[in-house]
Amino acid sequence: MLDRFAVQQLLRAGLTARAVARQAGISLRSVRRIAREAPITSLDAPSEAAGQRVGRPRVTDDVRAFVRELLAAEPELPIGEVWRRVREAGTPLGLSTMYRVVASVRATIPTEVLVRFEGVAGEFAQFDFGEVSVRLTDGSRRVVHFAAYRLKYSRWMHVVLVPNERVEALIRALLDSFLQAGAGVPLRVVFDNPKTVVVKHVDGRPVGTPR
Repeated sequence: MLDRFAVQQLLRAGLTARAVARQAGISLRSVRRIAREAPITSLDAPSEAAGQRVGRPRVTDDVRAFVRELLAAEPELPIGEVWRRVREAGTPLGLSTMYRVVASVRATIPTEVLVRFEGVAGEFAQFDFGEVSVRLTDGSRRVVHFAAYRLKYSRWMHVVLVPNERVEALIRALLDSFLQAGAGVPLRVVFDNPKTVVVKHVDGRPVGTPR
């Protein structure tokens, strides 16, 4: 409130908004917003002209509960969308205030700690199939299949195009990856449960193809 009072006094003295922003060390946008507020007549009491406390709207417990409910239902909800929904609910908070509210609320929501599965040098590699739709020079589109091989310790990766995701394509791509790595074969290769490798599950454990 003291800073707002100082800004209003400088504006009343005839300084331009840009000069006030430079002298007060705040943005020009903030100066213009303060200029539109009701004049502060006393630093000891709320502004009677405004009929409320001077400054930004107070963030109530109801608003925090509403934000927590939104984030609990949609943990990855963007802050801009949270801000829009809060405003639609009747609370005109600024976006910068919403950033602080969301940060404080998210800090109280339990989250799962993700630990990346790593290994020592030569312990294991990861192999996955993938596909991407590409546009050809004649304007048509085509789905291209590929196989990606990554050494987990060094993060070295080899990607090779494959005609399909069948067993022969997998074996050829895997052998080519071993050759291109030039550092021997890892102790294990980890697959992400593809049908090419896993034919069924028994008691929750995968059963691999005989090939």
